[in-house]
Amino acid sequence: LSTIHEPKTLQAAGQVLLDSDLHQELGQTYLKMANSLMEAARVLGLGDQAARGQLEGVHKLQAEELTDITFGSFLLLLTEQCLSGLTDLNLSRSNVTGPRMASLSNAILAGRLAKCQYLQLRHNSINDADMHLLSGAVRKMPKLRELWLQANRIGDEGMKALVDAVREGNE
Repeated sequence: LSTIHEPKTLQAAGQVLLDSDLHQELGQTYLKMANSLMEAARVLGLGDQAARGQLEGVHKLQAEELTDITFGSFLLLLTEQCLSGLTDLNLSRSNVTGPRMASLSNAILAGRLAKCQYLQLRHNSINDADMHLLSGAVRKMPKLRELWLQANRIGDEGMKALVDAVREGNE
């Protein structure tokens, strides 16, 4: 499963396994995962790309104002490396704070946004604790050029954590 990153390819592999009668259980697992990824893509407005097997080619995602369901869909696609080509991500007004920031930071630490150059996190009520999580994660974003943090609740401590992380990354 870990080497197949497109829902359409996963779906085809599952069907082949089912048709061959060799690995019914694995085939069912592939199909369930493919359906979950296709639904997640649909929820984020990426259903057409998923149906064409082109999620890895998605470079820009404007995902403002995500609800719990759509944020979960985004994380599923990100975790399964379906969005490995993202270079521009906008999660503004998506309540990326607390558990959501922890989930996003974990995905970044796992290298899921390594190609991302532009990350927008405006209007999310991000606080100092969130900034500590994000600061640790941005070290795993070697291509990051712009990080937009306007209209959050970041204090001196949070900004210091980010500045320190950027300095360490440039040494």
